[in-house]
Amino acid sequence: MDALVGNELEMATHLGTLIENREPGGVAMSSSIRTQFGNRYNVAGIKGQEGCTTIYVIAKGGLWAAHIWEEPALSRSIRDEFGEVLGQADPLQADFQRDVLNFIQNGDGPAYPGLAADCGAGRLFDFPNVLEILYVTPQVSESIPITRHDRRLARISALLNVLIPGVRPVIENYVPKNDRDPTMTDVDGTVVVQYTPTNPNPDNPHVRRPGVRIISQGKKLPIISWNPLPHQIRKRTHLQKRQNNDCRTAYDGGTALTTSVSPRPVGPTGGSIQPPPLSPPPTSSKQSSNPPSSSSTNTPNSPSKSRSLSPSASPSQSPPPETDPTLPKPSPALPERYAIRIHQQMDHSFSKLEWTLIDFSGDQLLPPSTSDTVPASDIMNRSALTIEVRNPTNKDKTDITFTLQTDAGQIFDGSKGCYPSWSTGTSEKKSGKGAKKFVCYNGENADYYCNGVGEGENEGWREWMGGFERKVDCFWRDLGHGF
Repeated sequence: MDALVGNELEMATHLGTLIENREPGGVAMSSSIRTQFGNRYNVAGIKGQEGCTTIYVIAKGGLWAAHIWEEPALSRSIRDEFGEVLGQADPLQADFQRDVLNFIQNGDGPAYPGLAADCGAGRLFDFPNVLEILYVTPQVSESIPITRHDRRLARISALLNVLIPGVRPVIENYVPKNDRDPTMTDVDGTVVVQYTPTNPNPDNPHVRRPGVRIISQGKKLPIISWNPLPHQIRKRTHLQKRQNNDCRTAYDGGTALTTSVSPRPVGPTGGSIQPPPLSPPPTSSKQSSNPPSSSSTNTPNSPSKSRSLSPSASPSQSPPPETDPTLPKPSPALPERYAIRIHQQMDHSFSKLEWTLIDFSGDQLLPPSTSDTVPASDIMNRSALTIEVRNPTNKDKTDITFTLQTDAGQIFDGSKGCYPSWSTGTSEKKSGKGAKKFVCYNGENADYYCNGVGEGENEGWREWMGGFERKVDCFWRDLGHGF
């Protein structure tokens, strides 16, 4: 499975927005989720449908999605006296009414909400605010790309037209799983719905808009965007205002960032994954001319184009947010600021580095990982970031280097070969003063830095299971990608 899709499904699991294949006691039952779109990134999805159908109702304020089993809700197997399947028939009317029509309207208790309660004037899925209805459903076979349950989908559409009039559903077929076909992969039937409040706005590069993109069977569908609702406008935090207060980070034992240099397993570190408040940037920093590592070869992909509202949806009445006149004009790459929380452990024969990606408000964007690359995000217009650890088992000489995989030269002056890079520095240099920076464009060195290197007598390190560990926050100004 694509790394981006895998990461997004992990995040959906963490957020509680992964759609269930609900089967309590072996009885197939429909399931659903409902999530709101605010001023933070959100994601939902389902992994590897094998013949079932999922429904997605996307509005400016949120998402409702449901999973409908193929049997017994949408079809019924005809079997011989030995239990062998001879063919398929229409479902029993009672099963279709209960598991599909009634479920879409009323759900099944608070854990599996229905749609009807949120439809109507002034509610989340009031039809002027609904942007798209999508069915992801199986086709007849790999060689016959015809929707398998078209008559049942027509009845679902008739119901949805009563609840949300005027929005024509879109159908995405997928090839159902076939155990006899070795080419089938878990990307078939897998869907991810990504939401960001800061999607690049092609009409005004200085103002961003909320946007939703769906990845279905590994294919990125066009982005749906709209003018923000009042609660979707992101407010600047004290970190984004760049206040010059104390730049030390206090740790409370929570999980921090890290990448693996050795495969040896370790026990749990304990603590909460909730990030403590981030530290502001240092007041000054020196620039180094050291070039970025040549070993990093990741190349970002081109971003998808935004699309406007569907014809059936009316535009939002909320005006686009105004640009704060106290802020400098944004660069052509529409950058965001991010932080990566590092948790590094080592002894004489073992080392591990784990990282967690967070934004400047302290919200976790990706779950903890030991990969050597923070993946790019098309929907957030975020560059990939590579991580290189030098001397991973020597606490005095270890140094972590970060390199953005976007050529800043092509963005700012049309040149090539400018990949911003910075490092933590080593503990041999007090307070991380050996940190290297290679910005290579007209940016600020203060945009690339690390905190937590050089705290106290042990320079941020503390004893751990016969070795040492430390926690470090590193920050950067992203450049986007695909330009």
